[in-house]
Amino acid sequence: MTPPAWEMKESTDQSPFVEATSARMTIVYYTFCMVRYSDESILGNQETNFNNGTQFNSTIALETDIDQFNTALQSLLDKLTATAVAGTTLQKFATGDTTVPNNLIKLYALVQCVPYLLAGATVS
Repeated sequence: MTPPAWEMKESTDQSPFVEATSARMTIVYYTFCMVRYSDESILGNQETNFNNGTQFNSTIALETDIDQFNTALQSLLDKLTATAVAGTTLQKFATGDTTVPNNLIKLYALVQCVPYLLAGATVS
């Protein structure tokens, strides 16, 4: 039996939904932001099947040191979130990539925020 694609995230950070979309991509929906990360380039690749019922597979993290993976991912998402929040009302998004040290795993990310989110707003 295929588990549901949507899971409630037990958290108090106002980010209740995590959508598992494919084996190496995840999208997290926050109140003001949606964060999507993948091991493939997301530039020019429109994802249209967000509810395909597959679970997130953490094999990408298991292929490398988990601490290095998480550090590289967090650093990339922090940088992109700051860029997206600081954008104009017509351009509240940022894209980028990074490589996990000692493994050459390339991470690509896109962060997009709602237009009315101010640069001084707290984003976590």
